[in-house]
Amino acid sequence: MELSRGEPVPPTLLDTLPALLFAVRAAIALLNERHRRPIAAMGLTQLYEEVEGRLKQFNLQDHENSAQSVASFVREALLIIESEESLTASVKETKRIGKEWLPLLHVLLYSGITLTMNPPDGEEAYVTAVLQHLLPMTSKIWKFGNERMPEFFAPDGDGDWLAVSWGLICEFLAPNSAVLNGQFVAPAVSLVARMMKIYLPWSDAEKPDAGLFERHAFDIRTDAEFTALIRTGLGSGEGAVRKQTVYILKQTIKFCTFYLQPPLPRSEADNTFMWEAIDRPKWGEIWRKFFLLYESMQESQVHIVEPMIPLLRSLIAGPVDEKPALGKSWWVLLIQRGFCCNAVNTRRLVLGSVLEMDLAEYPRLWGADDFLYGTLLEALDSTSLYQANADAPTTVSEFGMTVARFYCGYLQTSTDRSVVKYLEQVATRMRSATPVLFLLQALLLLPSGPLLNLEGVVMLRAFSKNNNLFHNIKARRLVRWQLLHIFINLADPSQLAFSDIASTLTAFLRERSAQFTIHCREYTELAAWLQASYEGDYIDRNIALAVQQYFSTSLSMAEMRGRAEEVATMLTFTLAKEGGFAQAVRPLYQQMTLIASADAKPSYVVAGVTLFVTLNAAVRDVSCGTADLMSSLDVSAKLYEWISVCETILLKKCEMLSELEALSMLLRGMDLFFEKAAEKPDALVTYLDMLLYRLADLLTVFAQQAAAKEAESYFLQLQKMVAFELMALSFRMLERVGSFHLGFIDPLIIEAIVDCELEKPPRLSDAQTEEWDALLLAFSVSKWALVSTIARFAQRSDEMHSLIDIPSVFKKCLERLESAKYKSVLAILNCMRQLVMLQHISSDLIGEAITLSRAILDETANTPIWYYLYLEALIDFFFQPAILMRDDLAGSIDSPAGHLLDHLLHHVGVKRKNIVARLTRNLFSFWCSDAGHSSRVALQPYVSELLLYGPQREEGEERLATALTLSNHQESVEGERREVVEALGSGCDYLVRVHMNTLLLHLDPEARDDCAFAITILDDLLDSIAQ
Repeated sequence: MELSRGEPVPPTLLDTLPALLFAVRAAIALLNERHRRPIAAMGLTQLYEEVEGRLKQFNLQDHENSAQSVASFVREALLIIESEESLTASVKETKRIGKEWLPLLHVLLYSGITLTMNPPDGEEAYVTAVLQHLLPMTSKIWKFGNERMPEFFAPDGDGDWLAVSWGLICEFLAPNSAVLNGQFVAPAVSLVARMMKIYLPWSDAEKPDAGLFERHAFDIRTDAEFTALIRTGLGSGEGAVRKQTVYILKQTIKFCTFYLQPPLPRSEADNTFMWEAIDRPKWGEIWRKFFLLYESMQESQVHIVEPMIPLLRSLIAGPVDEKPALGKSWWVLLIQRGFCCNAVNTRRLVLGSVLEMDLAEYPRLWGADDFLYGTLLEALDSTSLYQANADAPTTVSEFGMTVARFYCGYLQTSTDRSVVKYLEQVATRMRSATPVLFLLQALLLLPSGPLLNLEGVVMLRAFSKNNNLFHNIKARRLVRWQLLHIFINLADPSQLAFSDIASTLTAFLRERSAQFTIHCREYTELAAWLQASYEGDYIDRNIALAVQQYFSTSLSMAEMRGRAEEVATMLTFTLAKEGGFAQAVRPLYQQMTLIASADAKPSYVVAGVTLFVTLNAAVRDVSCGTADLMSSLDVSAKLYEWISVCETILLKKCEMLSELEALSMLLRGMDLFFEKAAEKPDALVTYLDMLLYRLADLLTVFAQQAAAKEAESYFLQLQKMVAFELMALSFRMLERVGSFHLGFIDPLIIEAIVDCELEKPPRLSDAQTEEWDALLLAFSVSKWALVSTIARFAQRSDEMHSLIDIPSVFKKCLERLESAKYKSVLAILNCMRQLVMLQHISSDLIGEAITLSRAILDETANTPIWYYLYLEALIDFFFQPAILMRDDLAGSIDSPAGHLLDHLLHHVGVKRKNIVARLTRNLFSFWCSDAGHSSRVALQPYVSELLLYGPQREEGEERLATALTLSNHQESVEGERREVVEALGSGCDYLVRVHMNTLLLHLDPEARDDCAFAITILDDLLDSIAQ
C-alpha cells in the first residue's frame, strides 16, 4: 500500500500507523541529512514533495513494526521543527496550503496522540514535547487552513479529521466502548485539554466559531466517551488530572452557553451538553451549583461542608423525568467526592445527609441501584464511621442505625428478589465486620414475610461461616444471632427442604450454646415456625431419614461431625412438645443397639458414638440440664456393652480408624458412658479397677519393647496414646466417685508413664506419615495430662502420693518443656502446677521453670493466640497458693514472685490486653483468704499500684461503684465476677481496680495488721496523688 499525492490518510490506516510512522521517520531523517538545515527554511511544498517521494519507495506491509518507530519519528520531527512559530510563518508564506498537506498533518497528529497515550519505555520525556509543541503546532496549522482555505479542509467521504483523531484516543481509552481504561485517562485528559479549541473552536472575538464548528460533522459533546472521560477525570486521585478536567468541562460549558444551538431532535435534547435556548439559564444555574459543590465537598472542615448539604440535595431532588437536570453520574460524582474526605466527621456528615433522604422527596436517589449497591456501600465500609459516643461506649452507634433504616426503607420499595440481591452485594463488597452487622440489621427492621428463598438462605449461611470477616468470636456470635432472627422473620418455608433448614440452623447456632435454650424467645419462635410451616410428623419423619442416611453413608470425620450437628440441632426442637423428644430419638437408639454386635465395623461404632455425644451435648445445653439423652433412652442395659466395644476398638483395633479424631471421639463417648455408669458407683469402680489393671499390664509391654530396642509398629504408637487417655479417664472417674484405693499401682508404673516415648516406625504409609506430627503432639498432651491427673488424684490419696518421686517427675517436665510445642506446653505447665501442690519443690527448680516459660513466651510473642494461652498457664502455675505462701518465692518484692509480678505489670501488661486482669484474679482469690495475709503484706507496693492501674476514664467512679457493688456479694463469686466483666465491657482496667478495692473491703477494721496494711496503702496512694 502506497500513498499518492493529495490523498488524505483514511481511518483504515490507523491499523498500520506504526508502519506509516516508520516510513515518514525515515523520509524526514533522509531529508534532514540531505539539506542540513532546519525545516522552516524550506517551503512546505518542497518538504511535502521530498517526503512523498520517500513514501512511494516504501511498502507499508514490509517494515519494522514497533512502537519505537513512533517514538523515533516524533523525536526526530521535534528536533527538525525548531519552533511552531517558524513553521506557521512558513505556511503563511507558501500561499499553497491545500488538501495535499492533510496526510502529513495527520501523520504528525496521530504520532503525537499515539506517543502520548502509550509512550514506549524510555521515551516518556518526549510526551512533554509533544504536548507543548507538536500538538499546538498541528492545531494551529489545521485552524489556519480551515480559515484561509476551507475547501481543502472540509470533511469528505474518508471521514472527518477531528472524528478520526478522537477515535484514535478512544481506541486506547475505551476499546470496548463500555468502560474506560483507567491507565489511559490521564494522557487522554492532557491531549483533550490541549485540543479543546479545535474540537470546540472559538473566534478571535471570544465567541464560538459557529461556521468552523458546523462545517465539520463531528461534535465531541455528543460522544459518550467524552462525557465519561470528564466524569472520570473529575474523580481522579491526581490533582493535575482533576485540574485539567475542570478546564475541559468549563470550556465545554462556556461553549454551550454562548453557542446558538439549532433545534435538537427529541433523542438528543436530553444530552448534558446539548442545550435548547430556553433551558440555557437553568443549565447555567445547575453548573454553577455543581462547581461550587465540587470545590467544597472534599474539604475536611465540617463547617465548610455542612452549608453545602442543602445545595447537594437540591441537585438530587425532584421527579426522575424532570428536565433539565444533571444525570445520576454527575451528582454521584459530587457525593463520592465527599465520601473520599480524609476527615471521618466530614465523611460521616456527607454519608448521613444521603442516608436521611426520604423516598418521596428524592426518587432519583432511590432508583439508583448501582449507586446504592456500589459507591455508597463501599463508602460505608469503614469501621471508624460507627464509633459510638465516647461518653457512653456501650451505646449502639446512631450512624449504624441510620444505615440500617435507610436500606430497610429501600428494600421495602423493591421486589422480593431485591433482598437476595442486597445480601449478594453486601457479601461481595464489604470487608469490615461492623458495617455488615448494621447492614444485616436492615433486614431485621423489615416486616415479617416470606422474602428469602433458598438462594437467600444460602447467602445467610455463607455469612455465618465467613471467619475472615468475623474473625473475632464475639462478632461471630453476634452476627449468627442476627442471622437467626432474619431467618425466623423472612425465610420462606415452602422453598426450603429439611436438609436446608438443618444446615442453616446449625450454622447459626454454632458457638451460641449458652444463649440458645428452651427458655429463650428464639427457641420458642423457631419451634413455632417449624410447627406452623411443616404440619404433622414431617420433622420426625425427616429426622428418622437423616439418621438412617447418616449411618448408611461413608463419611470423613469432618463430614460425620457436621451431619451429627445438623441431626442434633433438629432433634432439640422436639423438646418443645411433651414426649416429642423421646419419640424422635428412637431411631438413633435402634442404630446404637447395633454397635455392640460382633460384625459392627469400627467406623460404624465411631459414627454412632459421634452422633450420640453430639446430641447429648446439644440436649444438655438447650434444656439447661433438665433433659438428658441417657435418661430419655434408658441405656442402662446397653451401657457396659458400649463401653466394652469402645475399649476393644481403642486398644485392639485403633489402627483400623483412618483419623486420630475418631480415637478422640471414642474417648469422649467412653467419658459420657462412664458418667452415666457413675450413678451405680460400685459396678463402675469394679470395671475401672480391671481396666486400670489391664492398662498397667500394657505399660509393662511398652517398657519391654523399649528396652529391647526393636522396631515398633505404628499400631503400638497409637496404643500408647490411647492407653494414657484411658488411664487419665479412669483416674478422673475414680476421683469423681470417691474411690482412691489402688493396690496394684507401684512406682515402676509411674516411672514407665513418665519415661514412655513414641518411636517412629521405619515404614509408614502416606497417611501415617502425614499424621505423625499430630500423633506426637497428641501423645505428649495425653502423657502429661495423665501425670497431672495422677498428681491431682494423689492429693487425696496418701497411698498414691507415696508412689510418686515428685522432684524427679518435675525435672522430667522441665526437660520436655524445652522442646514442647503448642498444647503440650500447656499440659506440662499444668502438670508442674499439680506437682507443686503435692510437695515442696526447690526454689532453683521453680526458677528454672520460670526462665524456660519466659523463653517460650519470647519465642511466641508474634503468635497472639498461643502467647496468651502460655502466659495464662504460667500465671496459674506460679501465682497459686502453694508458691505464694513460700517466703523464699514470694516473701518480698525482691523475691521471684515480686520480679515476675513487676515484669507482667510494667512490660507485658502495657502491651497485652487482659493480662493484668487475669493475673489480678489469681492474686485476689489468694489474698482474700487467711493464708494470703503474709503474701499481700510482702507484696503490698503492688497492691497499691494495682489500685490505680489503667487509665482513668470519664464516669469511671460511677462505673467503679457499680462494679464494686456487684463484686461485694459473697455468694457465687465466679458468677458475680462474670457480671462485673459484662458490666464493664472491654474495660479490663476497671476489673483490676475492682478486685483490689474488693480486697480492701475484706480487711478487718478491728485487726491491727489489717489496719496497718490499709494505712500503708493509703500513704502510697497519697504519694501517687502528690506526684
